[in-house]
Amino acid sequence: MKNESKKGKKLLIAVIIAALLVVIAILIFSRILSRGLENAANDLIAEAKVTSGDISATVVGSGTLANADIAVELPYGVTIQKILAEVGDAAQKGDVLAKVSDSSVASRVSDIKSALANIESEMKTLAENSEKTVSVKSETKARVKKIYAVNGSAVEDIVAESEALMLLSLDGKMAVTFDSETSLALGDSVSVIRDGGEAEGSVVSASAGTYVVTLSDDGPKVGERVDINSNGKTIGNGELYIHEPLRVTADFGRVASVNAEENKSISAGDTLLTIIKPAANRAYESLIDKQNSLLNTLEQLTKLSITGEIHAPVSGTITEILAMPGAALAKEQDTSTDYDDMGSAFKITAKDVLSLNVNIDESDISAVNAGQEATVEIDAIPGKVFEGTVKEVSNETNASENASNYSAIIEIEKTPEMKLGMSATAVIIKEERSNVPIIPLAAVQEFGSDVFVYVSRDENNMPSGRTPIETGLSDGTMTEVVSGLKVGDTVYFAQSPSNNSRDQMMFGVGNPPGQFNGGRVSEGGNRPEFTEQREDPTDADD
Repeated sequence: MKNESKKGKKLLIAVIIAALLVVIAILIFSRILSRGLENAANDLIAEAKVTSGDISATVVGSGTLANADIAVELPYGVTIQKILAEVGDAAQKGDVLAKVSDSSVASRVSDIKSALANIESEMKTLAENSEKTVSVKSETKARVKKIYAVNGSAVEDIVAESEALMLLSLDGKMAVTFDSETSLALGDSVSVIRDGGEAEGSVVSASAGTYVVTLSDDGPKVGERVDINSNGKTIGNGELYIHEPLRVTADFGRVASVNAEENKSISAGDTLLTIIKPAANRAYESLIDKQNSLLNTLEQLTKLSITGEIHAPVSGTITEILAMPGAALAKEQDTSTDYDDMGSAFKITAKDVLSLNVNIDESDISAVNAGQEATVEIDAIPGKVFEGTVKEVSNETNASENASNYSAIIEIEKTPEMKLGMSATAVIIKEERSNVPIIPLAAVQEFGSDVFVYVSRDENNMPSGRTPIETGLSDGTMTEVVSGLKVGDTVYFAQSPSNNSRDQMMFGVGNPPGQFNGGRVSEGGNRPEFTEQREDPTDADD
């Protein structure tokens, strides 16, 4: 019995020891696995700095090269006195093709001006009956550095000329870029000499003899010329610009009041200006389109009134003459109340210009307009990029079984290696921004109507510190930050992992929106209008 008792005790001890060894092994394995998972998670989390750069949104279309048939347009109602060319003639750019009646031009100018006056009256009536006042408020602390807005002026005219209603400085600094033979290092102090006195500056960028110096934005003016001094010696000069600018813009209306002053500091919520705008309606927008067309026709008539001649816009061969001596161009239908119609008097097959008729998807066509720049790559001419201009955009769809496309004609300068029928791809620049804060598009999160980023990490090194932002232009890889972040801030986000489904399941790649999954904003969207004060989304660390 004693032997059996001893054997039982030994067996129990052995079982206990074995169990302890299993527990220890599990703990060690769990610790190793935990560290492995943490390291793997860290590998999936990326960080990026908010930088200042250029960004553009584009539309891509493809087609084939063809002869460019250029229409020589003439306003309807202008009488042709004499035609000086024939079909088949070789014309050089600037050659006189025909002479027009001065009295018919003067009569059409009078008609156009009368039509413009009527449109302005209609627009005023619509505006008075349906106008609203909008306050443009600052969404951040800043300093007003340049004001372009003028009381009573049209918003669209100011923005078209100056690209903004006013400019704000976000980081309290002005900057100047200059070249110098004097060697400077980052952080070096220099003196910035301006008409208003002397300021201390600091070197923030140095590259191959080109330097950027920043100084306080309290006092210096945008565009002011300054000298840079070091050790009592002038080492360079340049023009001041805002180091971290924010453009205040709006779409349309007229400026009712300017409530800010240049060089004054402002706080979030301060009213910068007020705008009176008509309530958006089709009638008003139609009048704007009509007004623009009339102004374009008036510009052509003004040129005719000076020379009395129709000139060839390009060199090439005259292929068609649609004008008749002693007569005005005939309209296809009775549009006697319309003064914006232009008709083709001649057609010329250009000698040095080719056209590219590209198909544009229906989702992008509204962003394509005549006059926009484009870059063209031709399949048979690799490694070269050609510049082009959008000349015409079709209003009719080229419907297919799978999609609806529209045509846009792009003209490019012909080179010897180009042949008719070559396949080409055009990239049309919809909109561009220069020197604006940008971050990777993958860092932007969306949840419902909220757009935000993560600016810190939690105790597990996962993204946290949810911060609302406002985005602007995007090129599909990077996006503009309109507000919520400044240059130098850091954002954290989930980067695309290797093709490992187990990793994706473990570390939340593909989680619902808002779970640091690299959410997206609308690609190529317009910069949001910096107008009505919005309520900031509630900050919440996930």
